[in-house]
Amino acid sequence: MLLCHELLALSLREIGAAFGDRDSSTVLSALARARADMAESGAVAERVARLRQMLPTTSTASSAYAR
Repeated sequence: MLLCHELLALSLREIGAAFGDRDSSTVLSALARARADMAESGAVAERVARLRQMLPTTSTASSAYAR
């Protein structure tokens, strides 16, 4: 969910729908959890960084994320 939010610039509603019609609050919780896991574990942060490099981004997401 974190990568969908960051790399694809999807809304919480769009992400929730893509992950089995989850509620926006569930998506927010997942994003917070992912960020906390990355802060606590260098290994998790490294995996997420590698995934970010491997996945293409949309031009809108790239410019929005760079701000």
